[in-house]
Amino acid sequence: MTAGLYNLTLEQGVDFSQVLVWSNSGTAMNLTGYTAKMQARKSADNPTAAISFTTADSTILITPLTGTIALKQTSTVLDAVQAGTYVYDLELTSAGGVVTRLIAGTLTLTASVTR
Repeated sequence: MTAGLYNLTLEQGVDFSQVLVWSNSGTAMNLTGYTAKMQARKSADNPTAAISFTTADSTILITPLTGTIALKQTSTVLDAVQAGTYVYDLELTSAGGVVTRLIAGTLTLTASVTR
């Protein structure tokens, strides 16, 4: 499966929340036992992730039977990252160890003006 292209915009100064649903022909995927991680970097070969999301730290929450994947990040974390454009992808790992790159694209972090 080729990853879907999905460009994200996040804003400094506010908490980020985005809900995705993984489905196949309108039927929600059963994500029981899945874990997920997502990283944004200045370029794909950059060794340092600017922003990370994982199920391990609860910045990604999976609701298995509805195929729902909720991404969450605090304004404190986003304020510590330089505004700009990054590349990212979101990978899910099944209980059996199969990795699927679900979506990928650009992640734009806009600067906060109000202080």
